[in-house]
Amino acid sequence: MFDALVSRRPYKGPLAFDEAMAMLERGRKTHFDPALLDAFRGIAAGIHAQIGAMADAASRQSVRSRVARYFRLADAGARR
Repeated sequence: MFDALVSRRPYKGPLAFDEAMAMLERGRKTHFDPALLDAFRGIAAGIHAQIGAMADAASRQSVRSRVARYFRLADAGARR
């Protein structure tokens, strides 16, 4: 959901990082597990800044790498 909030879409502009985090926070306990939200809050700013500064191809590869590492998907890097 965070990516959908901070990304430009054909039907809406991107929200600022702080606005997106506030929206997630409003969903604490009703839409989002508090422990998961706390963990995400700890890494979100760094990842958002890093990926936001990359070109599209580099950001896609970075996301694939993270998915493979965190979800142990051997073929995540090969998918498009």
